[in-house]
Amino acid sequence: ARFRREVEALEAPGETLAQALESGKYNVVVVSTCTPDELKALDAFLAKGGGVFACAPESYPRAEDYTATCKWLEAHGAKPRWEMLHDENAGNVVRDIMGCALSFSSDIAQPFGDGAAGALTLLGNSTTGWEPPMSWDLGQDWSVVVKGAASMKTAIDKRNDVALQPWIPKEIIPSAPPLLAMREVGPGRLAVFSIRYYW
Repeated sequence: ARFRREVEALEAPGETLAQALESGKYNVVVVSTCTPDELKALDAFLAKGGGVFACAPESYPRAEDYTATCKWLEAHGAKPRWEMLHDENAGNVVRDIMGCALSFSSDIAQPFGDGAAGALTLLGNSTTGWEPPMSWDLGQDWSVVVKGAASMKTAIDKRNDVALQPWIPKEIIPSAPPLLAMREVGPGRLAVFSIRYYW
């Protein structure tokens, strides 16, 4: 109940992200696409020892904020990849009640995997009309917490959107792409997650 109350407080009308983080009430903030002012607030929060859990940013309908957020993440060593995730092993794919394909992976680093059988990740055949989970190009300061299955690979989806061009990778990740990773940023911690916040 406490976590729910804090999330609702962050979404309270009239309270900016900066005001919420400066209040000292929160240890961790979950974000997606941010404005430049919100990114400055995240930097200040990390500098004070806060935790930032960044879901894959959305490009539509906020292309300028998407670009700013991607550049901020890239400056921290986590470059978002505009792509799709595929699993070549049909036996490793299940379908949920809505018919969506999900890939199973048990590749979870310890101690995060304690008590977890694995993770399911939504797969996509296109990025038109929605923004499926995608992976990351990570610098050496990052520790990968969850990887896709060995049979999972990335696939490039050619798009003409100007804002997406810097983030469309030139090469695929042929096996086990990173899905969740974390690092220290000064006294703070930053995590990146391949799934959009609304999934």
